[in-house]
Amino acid sequence: TETFETGTKGSYAAASVTLSSGSWMFSDAIIGGDASDIKNGAKAARIRGSVGSNNGFIETEFAIAGLKKVTVSHAQTNFFEGSGTLTVSFEVQVSNNGGAWTKVGSTVTPVLGTLNTAEFLVNAAAGENVKVRILNTSGASIQTPTNQVRINIVDVKLEQ
Repeated sequence: TETFETGTKGSYAAASVTLSSGSWMFSDAIIGGDASDIKNGAKAARIRGSVGSNNGFIETEFAIAGLKKVTVSHAQTNFFEGSGTLTVSFEVQVSNNGGAWTKVGSTVTPVLGTLNTAEFLVNAAAGENVKVRILNTSGASIQTPTNQVRINIVDVKLEQ
């Protein structure tokens, strides 16, 4: 299980982060430890959504042979996103053997300040090497401030 407790990343610029499970790519994402981040320990991944066309994500840079299930603990952060209409959501995508990213399961709606868990069945064959991406699909029509809708990913369990 990846808990995001061992890594550090304070900038939203795309970069690789070494974590206990391996190397992950963070794009429009950081490892947050703010009081407004929802977390089990001291840290959680914080992924920005979109006000324009850019959606943040985190993804494994390593493949998991025969991945069966992904379990994600998640929440909408307690940060003030501004006044307006928010659509808060994320999805899990997989890439089998280096192929295109495809959505697995349903889109999830995180709850403001509340930690919940969602499961995604992958059921890859033993010979399939699978990478995992968690994509913030949130959007907003926000006046001021023009923040991007942020979600926390607290734990990611990858089961073979």
